[in-house]
Amino acid sequence: MNSIDQKNSKIFRFSITLDSNRDIYAVAYWKGTWYVEPGDLPVCPECGISLEKRIQPLIIEWEPGSDIIGDFTVTGSYYDMVVTQRVREAIEGKFTGFEFHPVEMYQKPSLKRPTRITKRTKPRVWLPYEGPPLWDFWIMGRAQWDLEKSRISISKVCKTCGKIFHNQPPEGHPLVLDVDNWNGCDVFRVPEYSRFVYCMDNLKNFIEEKEFTNVSFLEVGYAPSVV
Repeated sequence: MNSIDQKNSKIFRFSITLDSNRDIYAVAYWKGTWYVEPGDLPVCPECGISLEKRIQPLIIEWEPGSDIIGDFTVTGSYYDMVVTQRVREAIEGKFTGFEFHPVEMYQKPSLKRPTRITKRTKPRVWLPYEGPPLWDFWIMGRAQWDLEKSRISISKVCKTCGKIFHNQPPEGHPLVLDVDNWNGCDVFRVPEYSRFVYCMDNLKNFIEEKEFTNVSFLEVGYAPSVV
């Protein structure tokens, strides 16, 4: 059983959205890479859920609008995040539940960096990329919610792929971590809502203290105090 230093440690969800800071920070969308188990279809024919698994490397494509890269960039609906070198240097070795992997970038062959920048030139991140290193913030931590205490119910189970679909808890009701199914990682995903990335308050507070850009958090619940 895990030991938590403080009673009811708060849990936060990374709440960055793809278009929230489009006018300030560059937006990128994932292009790959995905893997499908041999014999599986890319999409379940019954429930429509994707059966593809995202694997290394993360391939992204930058959108026009800004050439300023924030410290955090969400690249897809499953909250795959690209982070800057300064984020890696700040949190690596201090927190747990993640790895850093190289990022690959794609740009349509028809797009060429202009030889002269004018007022009409729409800003964007051009390739070949010439800035500081960027990293795939690969989430390794896993946890589960206490479904009863979180008031999460099962809405259906797909008979074809076995995917379990859960209802949202009542509005305003906190999500409660199942501490017996959590290895103490500071950042993690949960199977009930696998598209999101969650973190403990220690990591959230550290990120805010460092004033990293293009990142925000939403408080969603807590981890009960255990001994």
